[in-house]
Formats: sequence, C-alpha cells, structure tokens
Amino acid sequence: MHAPMPHIPRSHHHLRFYLIAATLLVGGIFLLLVYNDDGSSVTGAVIADELNQEQINVIKTSAKDVIKGVVLPNSQENIIEQVDQKEYETTKINTQNSKYKKVDMQVSFNKIPDLKNNKAEIESFEINFNDLSTTININDDRLELSNLEDVIMYVEEFKGEFRSDETTISIDGEAKKITINDISLSSKSDIKLSFAKLEFNKVNLNNIQFDDLNLPNGDGNLQISQKLDYELDNEEVEIGYFDGDMNLNDNNQTFFMSGVGQNVFVTGDLVSFRIG
Repeated sequence: MHAPMPHIPRSHHHLRFYLIAATLLVGGIFLLLVYNDDGSSVTGAVIADELNQEQINVIKTSAKDVIKGVVLPNSQENIIEQVDQKEYETTKINTQNSKYKKVDMQVSFNKIPDLKNNKAEIESFEINFNDLSTTININDDRLELSNLEDVIMYVEEFKGEFRSDETTISIDGEAKKITINDISLSSKSDIKLSFAKLEFNKVNLNNIQFDDLNLPNGDGNLQISQKLDYELDNEEVEIGYFDGDMNLNDNNQTFFMSGVGQNVFVTGDLVSFRIG
C-alpha cells in the first residue's frame, strides 16, 4: 500500500502565482523602459497630428483643474510627459526634419516675443506706426513722413533680415512692392527697404518662417490640430520650427500666431510636455 500523499497547503499555490505575476510585471516594466527606438518616450504622451478624439482625455492634476492630454494604448492612467533638460536639449537640435511631425497650431499670448530671421522670406506684412523720428530708407533714399499722425506700410514679397521685440521692428532687405497710406511705390527691379528699431503699434506678418521660436513665461492659449485646447498659465512655449502668420499688437501687448509647427515644448513650474 502506498503512503498517502502529503497535503500541500493552498498558500504555496498562491505564493507561486504571486511570484509568476511579479516576474511578468518586472519584465513588462523593463520592456517599457527600453522601448525608445523612435525617439519618443513611453514615460509621457507625445501628441501628433494623427491623434483621434478617443485618444484625447481629461487629465486632472493638482496644478490645474482640467488639462487635455493623451492616453497611451492599453494604459489605465493618463500621463503627461515630464521632459528633463537633457532630453530637451537633445530633441531641440535639428528640429525641421522628417523625424518630427508637423502639426497645425494656434497660440494667443499676453507677451510679444523677440523674433529674428536673418534670411526671412515674407509673403507680405503690414506695419501700423506713428514713429516719425526713425529713419526709413527706400532705395538708399530717406522716406519723408512729416505731418502724418498715423502710417500704414504694406510690403509684399520681402526677402532679407527681419527682427522685432515687444515694441520695435527692424528690416533690411528687398521687396517687390511697398504701399504707404494707399500710395504705392513700384520699380522694375526689387525695392531696397531698411529701418532700425521702428516703434510700432501693430504688425501683421503673412507666411513667415522661424527656427527656435521662444515665447517667454506668460498666459494664453495653445491649440493643436483642433484636438488639443490648452490654457497657458505662466508657462513658456518653445517651437523648433514655425511656418505661418503672426500678429503683434503693442497697444495691448498681445501676440497671436497661426500656422504649422514642429517640436513644440510647453514648460512650467508644475508640468511640462512635448507636442509633435
């Protein structure tokens, strides 16, 4: 007669189950940590132009009551990418290439940023100003604007250097056509145009490109591809590349831009994320 089989406590089965589950969990976390071949981070959400509405979710944090974000596939919680300085500096380099997705974007902001493009190609721009003390040169001749209370300068097909800050604009280049207070200036060849630190009231830029555009800490609104609507609260926005339109208003210190962007970073005291 065989001796009876010893009784194995059920707790041993439970322990074995927990060991297997823990092993699978550790393995899964390891795979997530090493999965970074395409340059994106699984520790955060990268918002691209192909996102559908089901991927946009509401994220509640202690910093803000409502933030719209992205749910990672098969994830049980919403994650906002925390971008450290090393990743930021690495990703910022060579932004205008196929690695980064282009997204339609709009930004309204309560501060006018510094803008600079030494080789700007602007489809057209309009400047409203009443600064008559700044010298404006057209084909190396000084433009006389005496006895005018308000000046509107409209420039078409400009190529050259463009710079501006929160109150002034500087131009040095050539244009196809210049109109001042409905009076057109034309020439068979391109018209030279230059002035420095002209104080403006409003500036409208149509179809202009910038690399490494920086919006300093401020308040406003960021919209991406009509799928993300984010309220900026004392946050900085950096854009690797932008192509579109801009409006600068010195009267109420507001800035608006609308176009296509790449590699957009939003950074604040409590939350940071990358788009595109």
